Amino acid sequence: MLLIDVPRGSRPMYLTQACAEMHHAMLPISMRGQESILGDLSANDVDRLNRLLRRIEAIQKANGTKWVNPKQA
Repeated sequence: MLLIDVPRGSRPMYLTQACAEMHHAMLPISMRGQESILGDLSANDVDRLNRLLRRIEAIQKANGTKWVNPKQA
């Protein structure tokens, strides 16, 4: 993955060919996992879950805290 420094806080990312190939290979596995987790939820519940996760992420970012893996804590 390549990160390009540009002004004003924007930081575009570009996948290398190897990363793009890995992403392509992993996508079906990821989509099956997502379907397994969200499959029984209504569209409204999925939307509500996504809004809640974005809210938690914003709070974490505003507080300057990062996600911690409990197994590593």
